Amino acid sequence: MSTGLIVIGVAVVTFVSTMAGGLFALRVTTHIGLVIALGAGVRIGAAFFDLAPEAARALDSLDA
Repeated sequence: MSTGLIVIGVAVVTFVSTMAGGLFALRVTTHIGLVIALGAGVRIGAAFFDLAPEAARALDSLDA
């Protein structure tokens, strides 16, 4: 699979997920605080899972 197709696929998935999240937030105006909290939690979780392997490698190098 070419790199261009992968880039386009990732861009489309990103667009669709962002659009779905935005439309969901617009439809659920009575619980907007909950929606914002959910979005913040997802972002924090994604950052944690992105950095966790690097932190584990750094901790292993400190023990040696």
